[in-house]
Amino acid sequence: MTNSYICCCIIPPPCNSMEAYLLLEVAQSDHQISLKWKDLTYEIVDCSLQYITLQLNHIFLEWVERDLHVADEHVGHVGPTIRQSGHSSQLQNIVAVRKILATG
Repeated sequence: MTNSYICCCIIPPPCNSMEAYLLLEVAQSDHQISLKWKDLTYEIVDCSLQYITLQLNHIFLEWVERDLHVADEHVGHVGPTIRQSGHSSQLQNIVAVRKILATG
C-alpha cells in the first residue's frame, strides 16, 4: 500500500462531458499538488543538509581551535627551553630569515 493521499483506485468512465472535464481537472490538480509536495520536500532536505553542514563546520572549528590552543601551549613551552639552551640568538636569525622568505 502506498502512502499517497491520492486515491489509486479504479475510476469509472465519466457519464457526460462535464464529468469528464471535472475528472481531468481533479487529476491535473492532484498532479500539481504532488509537484508542490516534491518541491517542498526538496527544500526541506536542502535546508536539513545546510543545517547539518553548519553543525559539522562548527564542530570542525572547535577542533581546530582546540588544536591551535595546544600548539600555542607547545610554543610557550619550547621558547623557554630554547632560551635556556643558549641557542636563542641563532633561532632569532632563523626566524628573521623565514619571515623575509614568507613575505617576499
